[in-house]
Amino acid sequence: MRRALYAILVAIPGAVFASGPYDGLYRPQGAPDWDCRSIGQPSGAIAIANGSLIAVESRCSLRDPKPVRGMTATLFDMVCDGKVGHWEERVMILDTPDGIAMIRGKGPIALLSSCR
Repeated sequence: MRRALYAILVAIPGAVFASGPYDGLYRPQGAPDWDCRSIGQPSGAIAIANGSLIAVESRCSLRDPKPVRGMTATLFDMVCDGKVGHWEERVMILDTPDGIAMIRGKGPIALLSSCR
C-alpha cells in the first residue's frame, strides 16, 4: 500500500501540489544529492499535500491549522505513524525564500528547500 501511494505521488507533477500554502516536494537545505522524485525514501523527497506530510518511513497528518499572526507561518498538531511507531507533536511551518522551515516542539529546526 505504501509503495503504491509513493508511486502515485511521484507520478503527479509538482503543480498539482498547489492546493495548500506549503504543498509541494522538499529536500533538506544544502543537500543537492537528495532525490526529489523518491518520496519518503532515504535521501528522497519530503512531500506535503492535502494536509499530509510524507517523510522517510513516516506519514503525518497536519491538523488544526492556526495562522501565526504577523508571519507567513502556520502552527499544526502533527499526528504521525511510521517505522518507529505513533507520535504526536506541535509543528510550525514557516515560508522561506527557498522553501519552508519546520520548527518542531521537540526537535531541531529543519530548513527544507523546494524541489523545483
